[in-house]
Amino acid sequence: MNNALDNDKSKNKCDNKNYSNNNCNNHCIHDNNEEESMELQLSTCTHEKYEYCLKLEKNNFDVNIELKRIFGKSFVKENKYIQKSKIKYLKNWIIQDFTTKIVQPPLSMIYKDNEFKIEKNKLYLDAENLFYLLLDTHDIQAMNELVKKYPFHVDTLLVLAEYYNETRNYEVANKFIKMSILLLQNIFHINFHPNFLNKNFNIFINPYIYDNKCLFKSLYMHMLSLENEACTITSLEIAKLLCKIDLANDLCSILLRIDNIILKCNLYDFLLYFSFNFIIQNIQSVIPPNTYNQIVTSLMNQQNSITPNHIESNLLKNNMDNINNINTEIQEHNINKTNVESNKHDHNISSNNQMSTNQNQSSTQKNKNSYNSNKEQDTHTSNCNENHILKNNLTSSSQHCDIFINEQNKQSIIMNKQNNLYIFNNYELRLHFILPNFAFAIPMSLYLKMNTHLNLDDIKLIKKDDIIHSFSYEECKYLIPHFNIRFICYKSNHQINYTGNQTCQNNIHDTKQNQDNNQNYSLSFCAHLFLIRALLQYPCFLKTFLNYNNFKATKIVKQTIYDYLFQDILAAPPFSNTQQLNREEYEIVQKIVSCFLEKNNIYYKSEKVITWLHVCSSFIHEMYKDKK
Repeated sequence: MNNALDNDKSKNKCDNKNYSNNNCNNHCIHDNNEEESMELQLSTCTHEKYEYCLKLEKNNFDVNIELKRIFGKSFVKENKYIQKSKIKYLKNWIIQDFTTKIVQPPLSMIYKDNEFKIEKNKLYLDAENLFYLLLDTHDIQAMNELVKKYPFHVDTLLVLAEYYNETRNYEVANKFIKMSILLLQNIFHINFHPNFLNKNFNIFINPYIYDNKCLFKSLYMHMLSLENEACTITSLEIAKLLCKIDLANDLCSILLRIDNIILKCNLYDFLLYFSFNFIIQNIQSVIPPNTYNQIVTSLMNQQNSITPNHIESNLLKNNMDNINNINTEIQEHNINKTNVESNKHDHNISSNNQMSTNQNQSSTQKNKNSYNSNKEQDTHTSNCNENHILKNNLTSSSQHCDIFINEQNKQSIIMNKQNNLYIFNNYELRLHFILPNFAFAIPMSLYLKMNTHLNLDDIKLIKKDDIIHSFSYEECKYLIPHFNIRFICYKSNHQINYTGNQTCQNNIHDTKQNQDNNQNYSLSFCAHLFLIRALLQYPCFLKTFLNYNNFKATKIVKQTIYDYLFQDILAAPPFSNTQQLNREEYEIVQKIVSCFLEKNNIYYKSEKVITWLHVCSSFIHEMYKDKK
């Protein structure tokens, strides 16, 4: 059965996807059915600090760095390590401990076909047989004796760590967790390192193979212990590592935990970046193979449906004719008309997908187009210079050269738009529209971003159109003023529609005007809007939230701006509607919401948040009562 799982996983894993420095935020898809691969880059939102949502930062694994950040340099006393073994130095990256003497465990890690795998030797298996005999007895003293006899047995260390965690002896528990990771670090393959993992996006460890279980369990318990000790930055790196090595399964349910860890780190930009980018940057691993193949095929058709040679040759011919007859205003009008018609014609070709999808031709076509484009630009520059000599045509010639260059840029924008729009318009890629925890984590990040100083009256500025827009990529316009993120997906849907009689200056002015309009959305406005959106997505959240806080629905809410009781709100739609999901889906959502509230109890056990939930749910209640 394990072999079958391995074969399935190897099929689901993508080939190596190389990220260049310039395109680190774009996911490259390879069509493996063709002899020569063709890359289609899917645009994502970008951030100056983040290149990839699961990129591992080696320095962030060092807990001493975080302790210094929290308590100061004087708090942490480190012994300088004199490097003796480079291999040992490279392996010890999860826990930077070079002084503890570790017994070489009878384990090994092998690497083959993008998969890391742990193998147990005979001595380890002997210890494991004895371990299972003692496990049924629940004898902790016997487990301690087993560790003394077999100090390399990781599973025994982890069982003892669980026991001491339950008895709240966290210091001893952390000691056993640390020892288990130090043992595993000793047998790490030389490639199991952040630098290698960051460069290879299809690396994985099969969690269904029993021998690999000890690695996942050790890392998961280490992540939890770090989070409990307020070392959230280090805990976040462990979470990213666990997610990265098990993208297709996520058996550790990292996607249901990582939002909480990010909030505790106060990395609000990263939370948004992660929610927008996780699926599209790991698309081949996280979606079904059939859907992935459908996306690739459609993107190939989009890529091949526009013929740049045809576009640029028409532009060249039309503009050259007009430059030669530069004094006539009628021909200047024809330039604009011809180019607009050319744009429409090529757009129709793109929408019907009538072009060939042959990949090799597309690759050759790209190189040829690049050469032709450069050559044609040189030709026009030369023609412009020749006309420049004619004093009578000096001004008009310059204008027509600008028109040609401008038209060429427009066609490039249209081509890129065709490639980017398909996946955004046809597939939901944002985690906050898929998982309840991310849906509510987004408004919570805005709430925390303003230090809980919420202006409740700002909710009255929200219109129905704002709520509708929040469910599309229009949501980005509300986020742009408050986050240092460039939303490429939003701009792809709203590229400026150039026409022949528009100038670049007009478009720049329009863009600046749109940016100025975005500044009107306050943090409070956005926090209200996205909490309303989350409540509309998951109405069951409100009742679960009240039960979690032991807040009676008949109780009057303090400092609210609405007079409704929770009892009235829960009795009316959408909160009274339990038929939105089927029974199985409803139970799953309920469990996720309950776990979300438990993990975020430091935020949701608050009177301010109760008031905030009341205001937003009352707004929805009024909106449903309004027949208009």
